[in-house]
Amino acid sequence: MLNYSTINTRPSARRGAIKGILGTLFFAATLILQAQAATPSPAMIEQLKKLPAAEQQALARQYGFDLNLILNASQPAQPLQNQQQNLQPGQMTSEEVSSTSKKPEPAKDELKRFGLSMFDPAFSTFAPAGIMPVPDSYILGPDDTLQLNLFGKINQQRQLVINRDGDVFIDELGSVNVAGLTFNQASRLLEQRVKNGLIGVDVAISMGQLRTINIFIAGEAKRPGNYSVPALTSITQALFIAGGVSDIGSLRDIRVNRQGKQVSRFDLYQLLLKGDASNDIHLQNGDVVFVSSLSALAEVHGKVRRPAIFELQPGDTLQTLIDMAGGVTEKGYERAVTLERFDANKTKTLMNIDLTTAQNQKLAAQAGDVLRILQTSNRPQNQITLAGAVIRPGFYAWENNMRVTDLISSIWTDLHVSVDLDYALIIRQETINAPLRVLQFNLGKAVIQQDTRHNLVLQANDKLIVFHHGNESYRREQLNTRLRETLQQRLESPLGERWLLNTNLANDAFALISKESTGRVSGAVAQMRIRDNISVTTPAAVSEPDPFTAEALKMRQDAELNQVISALMQQLYLDQTSLALTPHLTRQELLFPILQQLRSRARSGNNLQIVTVTGEVKVPGEYPLAEGAQAEELILAAGGLKDSANLARAELTRFNANSITSNSLKVEHLDVVLDDESSQSASIALNSRDTLNVFAIPDWNVRRVVEIRGEVTFPGSYPVQRGEKLSDVIKRAGGLTPAAFSQGAVFVRDQVKEAQAIQVRKLIEQLRADVASRALSAERASISPQDAVAMVRELEKQTTIGRLVIDLPQIVRGAPEADLDVEHGDILYIPRQNQVITVIGEVQHAGSHRFQADKGLDYYLSQAGGLRKRADGDRIYVIRADGSVYVPERSRWFNAANQQLAAGDTVIVPLDTEYRDSLSLWTQVTQILYQSAVALAAIASL
Repeated sequence: MLNYSTINTRPSARRGAIKGILGTLFFAATLILQAQAATPSPAMIEQLKKLPAAEQQALARQYGFDLNLILNASQPAQPLQNQQQNLQPGQMTSEEVSSTSKKPEPAKDELKRFGLSMFDPAFSTFAPAGIMPVPDSYILGPDDTLQLNLFGKINQQRQLVINRDGDVFIDELGSVNVAGLTFNQASRLLEQRVKNGLIGVDVAISMGQLRTINIFIAGEAKRPGNYSVPALTSITQALFIAGGVSDIGSLRDIRVNRQGKQVSRFDLYQLLLKGDASNDIHLQNGDVVFVSSLSALAEVHGKVRRPAIFELQPGDTLQTLIDMAGGVTEKGYERAVTLERFDANKTKTLMNIDLTTAQNQKLAAQAGDVLRILQTSNRPQNQITLAGAVIRPGFYAWENNMRVTDLISSIWTDLHVSVDLDYALIIRQETINAPLRVLQFNLGKAVIQQDTRHNLVLQANDKLIVFHHGNESYRREQLNTRLRETLQQRLESPLGERWLLNTNLANDAFALISKESTGRVSGAVAQMRIRDNISVTTPAAVSEPDPFTAEALKMRQDAELNQVISALMQQLYLDQTSLALTPHLTRQELLFPILQQLRSRARSGNNLQIVTVTGEVKVPGEYPLAEGAQAEELILAAGGLKDSANLARAELTRFNANSITSNSLKVEHLDVVLDDESSQSASIALNSRDTLNVFAIPDWNVRRVVEIRGEVTFPGSYPVQRGEKLSDVIKRAGGLTPAAFSQGAVFVRDQVKEAQAIQVRKLIEQLRADVASRALSAERASISPQDAVAMVRELEKQTTIGRLVIDLPQIVRGAPEADLDVEHGDILYIPRQNQVITVIGEVQHAGSHRFQADKGLDYYLSQAGGLRKRADGDRIYVIRADGSVYVPERSRWFNAANQQLAAGDTVIVPLDTEYRDSLSLWTQVTQILYQSAVALAAIASL
């Protein structure tokens, strides 16, 4: 055995030595405990207990043993019956530790029994009453210690312990019996004895160590049994020592029996709810604390300050139950409280109770009651909603005889500069199931002119919506910033963040949701559109991004954007945060929730209160049908007419059901005159699903421009009107100059160009098929497949001119049969005089030659060196300077009348293909090539 007296007596050295020795011993003890479940010696544990708590924990961490296991291992096993427990504050038995670790956590919405948490060792800081001020009423008994402080002639401090006879012994005075006296009475008695017996000595008496009493805790306590506790222990302190009450123990029926009689009945709810500890008496030796079992429980759910399960006692009412739950919160609705209760047949019933009445408050609470206090409505009963192009959108209090000008008193201080003063709406719903009423008025007349026809009287819960002019909005970038911030919180991918940059989210998102909701396009098409508008940019380092990943990310982004906008639109006129965004929304976006609500309420007997306007208005689309609205009101709703609107002609289309049995619609088309106030058609009241189409002034949006280049007095572009002739345009250009070569004019038209392009594409496809078939056939041709392919490629490169053959000399002379109407985009090229004949194609030396009137075709062919071997001499043709083509007849080859050439003509010698079934096809190819070349040459000469 170690001799501790040999250890250095300095405190720090001694403590260090003890730590070293204990460390070795406890390391060995830990191994023994793990192997044989043995217990270390009491001396080792006592030495450990003398160390500070921090050093105990450090020692345990250093050597890896369980500090609680070592400390508890020294306690000898005691029988369960009549055992005297001395648990530390907050300490649980091993069985409780095991049960606590295995007990599942309650569900999130599951209620807990009120009051049990105060005994939870994890949160309780209870300590037994060992050192505390002693009240004057404390009754002294054996083992109590009194402390006498003598001063004067004698200066001493003495500890007086009351013996079993109830006496304390003072050396100079002898024994004094104090047992059964209160502390106050004993103090006065001892003071008197000291003053009388010791002259010149004063005394101060205080309480020292209190005696220990034995109590018994029985019933439904957590750890019933016999306990040794300080004499000042109260009922609640005894319950803490016993670990509280069990799961079926009562908190409201705790009794104290003393010498066979009940001396106190304690309701812990009085202490917890009211702070009343009058029945929490101090226990005496031999007292029995009895915890009764539960008798009745009731639950309180919902909008109360303390939802829980409460224990009932006879006489408790529903109001008592609400008071125990802390009362109803500000959002609790007491007029419709739900009570679940078991009747006499043990059948659960449901009752709705108004707890604002005294009669219902006095209803007795019963075992098994479940009281649910639901939330009151978040919508104020009397409010006005102001939204749209206003400075201060929000909710305002409604008052009797309140008008529009009470909310909007000035167009300068209350409205944005982009406001539309001609169109504003009041959305009214008098009851929950009543249809929506839409009232349209002129905001400018209401505010500026104080016109009572437009300065309408408001009713409770009205929505006053003010719109921007046309399809404008106020600071749209703020809405985009708000959406971007919201989406950045939901999209964590860096790629998603790049998708948000420089993107008009609001326009794309509202377009997506509006098209999907109205059903005009499918969701897939709308998603493709927004996907095109919001492009996903990949990092520069990634050359080939994974298309599946990009597609999946894009779908996620579209879905997130749609959800954000949907949530915004659903709460647009219900939530203050969303309402603050309404100045940034356009006319159609502000109307979107209203149109959706009108669609949802449409049914038999309540037609769809939506009308449509199309054509020459600023914001065409769907609009709510206002009460008494006519065509004029609908046009104002659409932002007004465009400059191109035809005031003399509009059309109203109306759909009427023929009959209930015919199952068909009757469509009517009504003419409406918009500029004539006396017209009856303009005053027709609009009906459900009417469509007003405002036509445009004929040719208002048509811009016709003709261009003349070359040899005219004033070349340039000339606006023309429908039906204007080419001769008229030439006259406006000052006529032809003396150097003009009218026979060689080139007239180009876009429609002809498009037709030629279509013809060329068809011809290319035919040629490809022909080349492929000839390559596989055994027929022999003078043109190789390689040459044929080259010809096809050459044709693909060919640019169509769109030349229309005209007889300009006849047009200039005023021949009506030669003249033609001009169209937008027409171009007339008039070159200078051209005195040459050009020979191209399969000749030895293609080129141009000076025109000689007395020379024929044979002369110019000879000047070109004659024909090549592959030339088709039987199909030589001539392209005139005006673009016309003729093929001389072989029998009249040298007939002067038929072979007369003119200045500017081009002689074409085609290729002999020897394709019997496709000769005309290849001839057509060469004609297109040569005609385009001639036209381009004429244009290039300008």
